[in-house]
Amino acid sequence: MELHPLLIKIIDTPQFQRLRFIKQLGGVYFVYPGASHNRFEHSIGVGYLAGKLAEDLRSRQPELKISDEDVLCVQIAGLCHDLGHGPFSHLYDGMFLPKALEKKEEMRRNGELGEEEKLEEWKHEKGSCDMLDHLVKENNIKPAMDMYGLIPEKDIRFIKEMIAGPLQESKSKKWPYKGRPEEKSFLYEIVSNKKNGVDVDKFDYLARIAEAFLKADGHIEIEGSGGRMFTLSTAFKNMEAYTKLTDNVFEEILNSSRPELQESRQILQNIISRKIYKFVGERKPEDPIEDWKSQKSVWKEELAQPLPDEEEINLTPEDFEILVINMDYGMKEEDPVEYMHFYSKYEPDVAKSMSIENASRIGTKKVSEQLIKVFCKKIDEQSVEAAKKHFEQWVKTKPNLFGSEGNLSDPPAVDTKEITKQHE
Repeated sequence: MELHPLLIKIIDTPQFQRLRFIKQLGGVYFVYPGASHNRFEHSIGVGYLAGKLAEDLRSRQPELKISDEDVLCVQIAGLCHDLGHGPFSHLYDGMFLPKALEKKEEMRRNGELGEEEKLEEWKHEKGSCDMLDHLVKENNIKPAMDMYGLIPEKDIRFIKEMIAGPLQESKSKKWPYKGRPEEKSFLYEIVSNKKNGVDVDKFDYLARIAEAFLKADGHIEIEGSGGRMFTLSTAFKNMEAYTKLTDNVFEEILNSSRPELQESRQILQNIISRKIYKFVGERKPEDPIEDWKSQKSVWKEELAQPLPDEEEINLTPEDFEILVINMDYGMKEEDPVEYMHFYSKYEPDVAKSMSIENASRIGTKKVSEQLIKVFCKKIDEQSVEAAKKHFEQWVKTKPNLFGSEGNLSDPPAVDTKEITKQHE
């Protein structure tokens, strides 16, 4: 794999090297040993693929007038699109930060948190843009950009727009991007495709180790710029502090002897000693449930209802954990193939949408589905077997949800579909 010298210069910075210590699939590694690759190698691959796609478009359709600078910017965007990921990837901004935000909002309502502390939602795409700015400044990248024909002020904005979409101040405009004109709109569909969801970064997903981090939040301090100290849930506000926050926080908690980290440490010890929640069953709802978050507590109450003639085993709502998974091709209820253009061997330089007749050969009528998975927190064999019976009883009481036959999903392919103690 050959990379542009400017990409090598970006790779050889502490901000990019940090990605070596962030697993691509987060906590999935604790179930599947092969899921050990990291954001570092993934990002290099995305940068390479993004450049190849841009170059292929240029060779097939010269009328698009794709310049060397366009290709280089696309490569940089692909390379840097994940700079903002926190520990265990999507765990950080997808589960930990929302939970931390809820906790802080509750503390504010109870008068335990001052009004002056700003509470904000945050996604890793914004972090990637912030970290890119930090990387460019700390490593004096702009002269190198000049040397290779880029205009830093214009092209850095273009790169950030490809990563995160239109910047806030431009969202209300007809053409919300400033990095490139509308006739080059296709460039924005390579790294983070907002049109059909198919881009070079739709390969790997979710991770979960949120509960341990939530309990450790406030007890781990990270030094940022100017000597300011930040916690796990505030480090993203300062890129110098955030550069130091990686998957290594797992070992920091696990190997700590500090009493205030005892609860977090116990959760992580349970993970590595395989004391994890046991899978008891899964079903596909007939129709997707939009408000499932508000129903989880009710479902747990229903799952804990005693069985006929049950004597010894008394399961409580707290003994159950429910995981709701939404699976699709990147556009929820829509088929991304309908929004894509394809080259034909008969017209190799013309991209056209696929006809319904041809699309039916490779497509499927169903492009999304929802799966409800139930786990038992108790791990002894007797409790797990009882939980499975409770699950079957619950399914039978939900014909409107799962259908008269229970809408049985395919059984797990392997006996490792368990959930760690931090699953939500």
